[in-house]
Amino acid sequence: MATSLAQKLRHLATQVEQHASVDTYAKKLTVTEGGIHGLWDFKMTLIAYFLYWQLANLPDKRYDFLIAGVMHLGTGASYFSMPPNVDVITWNYDLQFEIAFAKYKKLKTIDAVIQEVNCFPRPGNFSIFNQPQVNDPYAKKFSILKLNGTAGLHYDSTLINTNGELSYPLNNPINSDFIFDGPQSGAELTNAILKHYQAMVSSTAPGSKYNNLFSYAWESTSVVPPRYIIKEPFDTEVLVIIGYSFPTFNRYVDRFLFENMPKLSKIYYQDPKPQIDVLTKSILSDQQRDQLKRPYSNPD
Repeated sequence: MATSLAQKLRHLATQVEQHASVDTYAKKLTVTEGGIHGLWDFKMTLIAYFLYWQLANLPDKRYDFLIAGVMHLGTGASYFSMPPNVDVITWNYDLQFEIAFAKYKKLKTIDAVIQEVNCFPRPGNFSIFNQPQVNDPYAKKFSILKLNGTAGLHYDSTLINTNGELSYPLNNPINSDFIFDGPQSGAELTNAILKHYQAMVSSTAPGSKYNNLFSYAWESTSVVPPRYIIKEPFDTEVLVIIGYSFPTFNRYVDRFLFENMPKLSKIYYQDPKPQIDVLTKSILSDQQRDQLKRPYSNPD
């Protein structure tokens, strides 16, 4: 198993160098090299790499800056909460935000973090796959919607009925194998990665009862269907875009997001090379172009 994974990691590294991005290569796999099975195998390899790299290193400092910048302090310096009037929508499928957030709350497991930060999609909650109602308690809390899901999490696709409420059984082995308690290294981490990789390969193969919580939004089996995406942007009045270039293969979902921002009145665009022309000409609706001034670009 170790040799097989090492070979796949080398192959992945070679392919990424030959393509514009890892996501570009992923989409290419849907029409070449085995189709859905090739894409599934790619995801297994990428998840193993992501988990190892993120647990062996500290999270990106930009997430630390973001959390510190928006958090609300409570009665004591050690207590804080995230503002309920802020939501995050991201195409990133890593665990960088979750690991950075865990340091503030001294949380040890991924389940504890995604519950605290109100992250979607997540294992064990069927309601996330349906459009929330007006009285949905999550609608009034800080939340993160990950359009591509999270690499490394998976759920049992067998629905169960508990007191009349449908849910997926919580099956998240990452909790027992990986603890968010600073960078890890050595044989213990390597063995944990190999154990998790083997479990994913044997349990999440196409047609099995386990499904990944990592699927690109352009896939037909996306874990975040459009009807759920509507919840997050609907009440948005001020939008902050950070480090995003509006790539062509995300265009459909990006337009869908903006179409469901009827209250949008201001945009801040923070990027060293902001794609303002793409945003104004290919993403915004005619009405939004009329009601918005030129988006503000701030590379800092």
